[in-house]
Amino acid sequence: MHRSSLIPLLIAGALGVAAPGAQGALRAPALQAPVATTKVPASPTLTWGTVKGAAQYEVQLSADRQFGSVASTVKTKNTAATLKGTLIDGAYYWRVRGIS
Repeated sequence: MHRSSLIPLLIAGALGVAAPGAQGALRAPALQAPVATTKVPASPTLTWGTVKGAAQYEVQLSADRQFGSVASTVKTKNTAATLKGTLIDGAYYWRVRGIS
C-alpha cells in the first residue's frame, strides 16, 4: 500500500495594501481570513473587508514576504478569492489592495 504524507500550506502572513485612487490613496483592506500561521490542506479562500471607492481588488500570493516572486495574482470585484492552480506545499504570504 502506497502512502503519501500531506504537508499543508501554511499561510504565513498577510498584508492589506493601500493603492492610489482617483482622488488620493484608498485605504488598505482589512484582512479577515486566513490569519497568519494558518495551516490548510489546499488553497484557501482569502477574504477581506470592503474598501470605500474600490471598483475591484487585486490579490497576490507569494512564497516570500517581499513578494519578489509572485505565485498568483487575481483581480476580482468580490471581497473573497480562491486562487486557482496547484501550489507546492510550503509557506505563502498574501496581500490585497483596492483599485479605483
